[in-house]
Amino acid sequence: MARGNDRTVPTQDRAPTVQQSINKVGIEGLRTSIKVMRDGELFTYLTKIDISVDLSENKKGIHMSRLVESINECITLKAGRTKTSLETLGAEVLMELTRRHPFKSAEIIISTTLVLERSTPISKKPTYESYDVVAKVTWSKKMLRKYLEATVIGNTLCPHSLEVTGGKAHIQRCELKLGFDVKIDEDLPFEKLIEICEMSFSSPTFTVLKTVDEAHLVEQMFANPMFVEDVSRQCLDRVIGLSIEGSVLIKATSFESIHKHDAVAEIRRVLKMNKDDRCSIRVGRDMTKNSLGMEFWVDYSHLLKGHPKCGVPHGHTAKVIVEIEGDVSGGSSYKDNMLIDFHDMKETCWSVLEKLDHQDLNQIFEYPTAENIAQWIFDKLDEKLQLSKVTFFEGEGKWCSVEK
Repeated sequence: MARGNDRTVPTQDRAPTVQQSINKVGIEGLRTSIKVMRDGELFTYLTKIDISVDLSENKKGIHMSRLVESINECITLKAGRTKTSLETLGAEVLMELTRRHPFKSAEIIISTTLVLERSTPISKKPTYESYDVVAKVTWSKKMLRKYLEATVIGNTLCPHSLEVTGGKAHIQRCELKLGFDVKIDEDLPFEKLIEICEMSFSSPTFTVLKTVDEAHLVEQMFANPMFVEDVSRQCLDRVIGLSIEGSVLIKATSFESIHKHDAVAEIRRVLKMNKDDRCSIRVGRDMTKNSLGMEFWVDYSHLLKGHPKCGVPHGHTAKVIVEIEGDVSGGSSYKDNMLIDFHDMKETCWSVLEKLDHQDLNQIFEYPTAENIAQWIFDKLDEKLQLSKVTFFEGEGKWCSVEK
């Protein structure tokens, strides 16, 4: 009995009708409470969790229950039921999932609201301010990374209207998102992200304000007028003062008070450490990535069952272009100034392509079309390289591309 129809094999593990890989399969919107120990104090968060894994082309589905079981195992049984951070939990869940389910890449996104005790600026009244935060942990090439994001609301006062009216101006609330993609062990508390954001506005906002506080904030805004562009730049300026390597996303959205639309400003940067242990940005590489490509040639034979012309054995000489993409870190060695050595890239690519060279591809594929061959090459190389695109030319002037 064929494996695809073998009822002793779980449905998820059988071959699908259409054999194509899937980048992400999982669940979204799982609600649960998580206990986190911070600075000796226990906090309980109501969180929303999304979790997903990739799926190979020869599997019909994933075992969804194993995703939830991994979450529950880490929340209820491991580490005494408490965690030191949301991303610590996320990393534990993905590690637990490696023992329960096969995958090459996975991610977990934990979203919640962080409530911090504050005091008003002048009257010093206690107030509790809420901030939306996200902790995303990813697993790729057997490595963990995390992305931390905080969303903060502040105020801006328009410098243009202040100037053209001789001292009068319109104000609006401004939302600032600050996110960092860093190594999993980077110490970066959400409180630091929130602090940077609140210092980047014309003034912060508060849930409770007395008259003296309101007057103070208005005066602060008039003394510190800002466009939405200023907010994003002020935020970046404070980020540069941190000791962090990775990448940063800054997005400021001004909810315009005199327009029916919003104004936005977004900055993305790659952050590096300099010799003084301070963060710096790579000028000229902040909004771009480097791409490398190599060409290869393979000879093969095949036939396409049922095709009126290609249903008989015949051969092709195919050109394959492999492209990778990433950031060049820079540094004191030649390896720091390249994505990969071309020699290493050639050896890695050929370790896959040689399996096709001078072969009958009907021994590998049921239907060795350009589409299936290109996808197969992409899937094999994606495990080994920072792959961005594979282009497979079936002879002259005919090709298929697979890209992220």
